[in-house]
Amino acid sequence: MLLTARSDEAGKTAAAEVGAIPLLDVTDNAGVVAAAEEAERPHGRLDVLINNAAITYDTSQRAPTSDLAVVHEAAETNLYGP
Repeated sequence: MLLTARSDEAGKTAAAEVGAIPLLDVTDNAGVVAAAEEAERPHGRLDVLINNAAITYDTSQRAPTSDLAVVHEAAETNLYGP
């Protein structure tokens, strides 16, 4: 099992708790391709992807009328510090 996170420290901690391999900090754009290659090398392919991205904006908004500035701010907020 491979695990990604929004920070290296959080990823390593979570991976240790569930017996997974920490793969990458998802905020590092340069690491995404390398992470895909790293997952493919020993495992051959990715069978299941679980995206559990938590967000902090008002989820009662509907897509056609959402304030995209609020959505963008929530997505770009680094909850783990600078």
